[in-house]
Amino acid sequence: MPWSNIPVQHRDQASFDLFEFLRSLPEGQAGDCDLEVKPDPRRQLPAFPARLVAVRKSEAAAEEARRKLSRKASKNGSLPDPRSLEAAAYVILLTSLESPSLPPAQVLDLYRFRWQVEIAFKRLKGLLELGEMPAQDSCLAHTILSSKLLAALLLDDFTSAFLSFSPWGFHLR
Repeated sequence: MPWSNIPVQHRDQASFDLFEFLRSLPEGQAGDCDLEVKPDPRRQLPAFPARLVAVRKSEAAAEEARRKLSRKASKNGSLPDPRSLEAAAYVILLTSLESPSLPPAQVLDLYRFRWQVEIAFKRLKGLLELGEMPAQDSCLAHTILSSKLLAALLLDDFTSAFLSFSPWGFHLR
């Protein structure tokens, strides 16, 4: 999530300093904090419990994220927010999973798995043009879909030799 996207506070309604929390994370280890999302009286939304999970990215992954932020800001004719540049060095997740149920590293593993699924769907839609069906006839559509799914399986088999990668740049263990 973008660092400025969701207003969170401690569960006792005390303010939460995200950057203080992020800076306190040990190198190469995930951390978490039980919080709550602030209520929004305008939309009649009450506060609800949440858990922030974060990990520091590798320096290469952080630098790439900073470059992307700088390019995007440059295209808009502005400078990136310094806090955004600092936050780019972390993967920050907000979840409803309670602390005892999963350790932070497992929450990040689930996120990494979900990310791999998103990439697989993007590949299917992009490379195999699975986003649209060119045929109206149900038999022809079934044949096209089956052949594209077979191609997807072959593609997956060819790429399975590559390691899954993590958005923070290293495996947690």
